[in-house]
Amino acid sequence: AIDVASFTLADGREVAVEGGWRGGAGEQAFLRDIHSGACDTFYTVLGPDADAQHRDHLHLDLARHNGRGNSRYCR
Repeated sequence: AIDVASFTLADGREVAVEGGWRGGAGEQAFLRDIHSGACDTFYTVLGPDADAQHRDHLHLDLARHNGRGNSRYCR
């Protein structure tokens, strides 16, 4: 698993999960697109809407946490 707190864009701007998730429209859209796209690749994706522990980062995990090992958890 990896935890991602921010992204540095090609133009040098930084988009932080903690401020951007509920920040300006552009930052929100960028972070929510990343979150949504990660749900296609990772089995567990947790962001600020999941719980207080993930308010400042995206948690991306390849581990399969259910008994059958085939479901995804994206919050």
